[in-house]
Amino acid sequence: MFRKKYKNYFNWGFTAFLVIIACITFFFVLFYIPDIMGFLGRVLKLLTPILWGLALAYLLTPIVKRVEKIGCRLFDGKVKNKRRLLMASRWAGILISLGLLVACVALLLSMILPEIGASIAKLYKSLPDYAANTETWISQFLEDNPDMQSLVMDMINKISTGLQENLGNFMQGDLLKELNSLISNLTTGVIDFFKELLNLVVGLIVSTYVMSSREVFCGQAKKLLYALIKPRYANTVLDVVRHTNGIFGGFITGKLLDSLIIGILCFIIISILKMPYIMLISVVVGVTNIIPFFGPFIGGIPCTLLVFMVDPKQGIIFGLVILAIQQLDGNIIGPKILGNSTGLSAFWVVFAILLGGGLFGFLGMVFGVPSFAVIYYLVKRTAEYLLRKRNLPVNTDIYHEAVALQGFPEDDGENPPEPEDMQTKSEEDIHEEVQ
Repeated sequence: MFRKKYKNYFNWGFTAFLVIIACITFFFVLFYIPDIMGFLGRVLKLLTPILWGLALAYLLTPIVKRVEKIGCRLFDGKVKNKRRLLMASRWAGILISLGLLVACVALLLSMILPEIGASIAKLYKSLPDYAANTETWISQFLEDNPDMQSLVMDMINKISTGLQENLGNFMQGDLLKELNSLISNLTTGVIDFFKELLNLVVGLIVSTYVMSSREVFCGQAKKLLYALIKPRYANTVLDVVRHTNGIFGGFITGKLLDSLIIGILCFIIISILKMPYIMLISVVVGVTNIIPFFGPFIGGIPCTLLVFMVDPKQGIIFGLVILAIQQLDGNIIGPKILGNSTGLSAFWVVFAILLGGGLFGFLGMVFGVPSFAVIYYLVKRTAEYLLRKRNLPVNTDIYHEAVALQGFPEDDGENPPEPEDMQTKSEEDIHEEVQ
């Protein structure tokens, strides 16, 4: 009795101690959050080659698996050592996937860079003519509209006066400072470019190790997971990881293929119509199409303006062509390739793009949709589990009418059996799961 009494005191005291430590840690993190974020940023910068390697391994693993299956089928029965056959097929898949990656990048660069360079040079040389044509069009428009002309001239006079004052101040004191800043930024940009190139090369090496030993890494992760938490929760975590992999894998591969098709389709159509800057416009339209929902507008509007500066009639035609291509993509090509890989409605797609783009820029706009789809899945899964515990239906359509009219009966206190992914599995099931 005496020992039990003091044991309770010790438990309460230890709990209070942990609460105090947690509060102190929280306020410490809150107070030094800029330093902590800076430290995390430096750590992520050091781990950039590892992140490159993991990303490349994730993208190339489907090709490696396909080559593995083909190799094992072709040489099944001819090679007695199954382990050796599997590793030989895997290394063949790794070499083929890396070779395809390098070949595709080299082919695209050899085709795109010269054309883009020529298009930019042509655009630079033609800018004075475009400006003169635009000025002539605006002058004619203003002559036909005297009221608009007086309003525009007043605005131009105010803007020119402000520009003259600012230009004088700039030439007197800020020119040298801006030149030094420009040179420094150029030097930093060149250094950063070669650093990223080196990180990419190291990432290729890391991806090779990851793809060749993927079962080892998966087995170690599962072993640690089952060691830290109960099997029933570990099974749930593994199920969520599989679902996340399905969302990201389907979305990324589908979106890349969809954008490639749109870029090629745009290239063919504007080549037939003999429009300017064919390769430049096709690349911009294809790359920006990776961004869901807003991508077609981000790429289509500036390209339309570019063609409009050369020939207003072709610019209008190009705008209609882009609109037709994007309608085709949104209603036929995209759904056929992507299907319902994310499980999100149009509202949540827009929400995820705006939130991701506001927080993380271009990458946030691209990966915001699958990331939010995972969060949506977790919330939905938790809500359905809680509803099952209360003997309530999980179908959303039921709540549109039943709750508004009469509601559901009160909870009788009897909890239904847990879903299969929440139940504790036997040791044999866990062993099979790990395998």
